[in-house]
Amino acid sequence: MFGITCWSLWRTRNDRVFAGKVVSAEAFLQRVRAWINVVQTAMDNDKAIHQHCLPARTEELISWKPPPAEWVTLNTDGFVLPNSGHATAGGLIRDHLGRYFAAFAMNLGVCSITRAELRGAVEGL
Repeated sequence: MFGITCWSLWRTRNDRVFAGKVVSAEAFLQRVRAWINVVQTAMDNDKAIHQHCLPARTEELISWKPPPAEWVTLNTDGFVLPNSGHATAGGLIRDHLGRYFAAFAMNLGVCSITRAELRGAVEGL
């Protein structure tokens, strides 16, 4: 309410200084009440909308799981910078004890995240 009142005072002052409009105290208070009602309605609508939303996501720790004995696993990932679209991909191969066998990283130029992920998997294979 304080913020709306300050903003309304500022607007009323600007209307008087720059547009020559004079607003009575009653009109000013009516403007403040109207804006308070608008904000309150918006907040109530926001609460009603959120009651029907899916619950917030929960965080789950994900860690590497070793393959069966005598097997190796290939882990790959692709990444695209949001602003430039520049992409990279990389991966590594480990055995069931977590020992490193091979790894790679590559610049892909500009491409989609799907292409970066797939390129990493194909290169790893």
